[in-house]
Amino acid sequence: MLLKIGIPIIGFLHADPASIPNGKSDNESVAIKKLVEFRKLVQTRLCKEWTSAADLGAVVSRSLTQLMKRNPRSGWVRANQLASAEASEEILRLRHQIDDLMRAMESLAFAKPQGSDILAQGDEEVSIEYTLTATDRSKGYPYEHQRCVFVEVFSWATLLKAFGPYFLTKSKLSNLKSALNRVLKARAADTAEVKFPELEFGAASIAESSLQTVMVQFVALGYIKLEMEKDEFGKEVRLAELTPLGRQQLMTVTAIKSMSAPSYVDG
Repeated sequence: MLLKIGIPIIGFLHADPASIPNGKSDNESVAIKKLVEFRKLVQTRLCKEWTSAADLGAVVSRSLTQLMKRNPRSGWVRANQLASAEASEEILRLRHQIDDLMRAMESLAFAKPQGSDILAQGDEEVSIEYTLTATDRSKGYPYEHQRCVFVEVFSWATLLKAFGPYFLTKSKLSNLKSALNRVLKARAADTAEVKFPELEFGAASIAESSLQTVMVQFVALGYIKLEMEKDEFGKEVRLAELTPLGRQQLMTVTAIKSMSAPSYVDG
């Protein structure tokens, strides 16, 4: 009957029936035969063996716990342990409240910091100072080396595109300088190397004042967050990561738009 309606069944058989003392088991051949057949039937289903009363209690307890986990269904919990209708309603209300709070937190994650609207951003520009090591080989060996200072103008969007991809996950703050140095070197190829073809220019290095300006600006805009963590040697390391707002802005200025995408006009 239980099998037909899908109720889970588990059997418990004595591990060594021959060890059961006479008088506590049937000795008639017919009864013994029926017992053997019954044991075979039970063993075709989920079945556990036991050897003593204490062992049986432990086996039953563990087996029922496993059966409840594998086959969740009504009936496992006693009626007097069920939550009342009022408690169920309160749980449901709190669950809805948690969902509302989670949505509010997600919305706040993309909210701009107060006052950031008046800050320079996007296509607005900033002057970045940097140095290049220049080598003059025109006069032969020994070569003359000098450090040249340049100032280039970049939009904030260009700077975000330069370093943003490196901070989609948490990364060392020093990578911000490395990313900006690469974009400065690329700009130098279009300016300094054209103006001074007789010189060979090495790596670019952003001025510390300009680096701090860029870092503070993007923190103020809510695009990156800074924190300190200890590395495997116990040394504190400054880390940075794009915020949800920063990742959204990076996608806006970096992602390639489809040529067939419809145009949208604000207003």
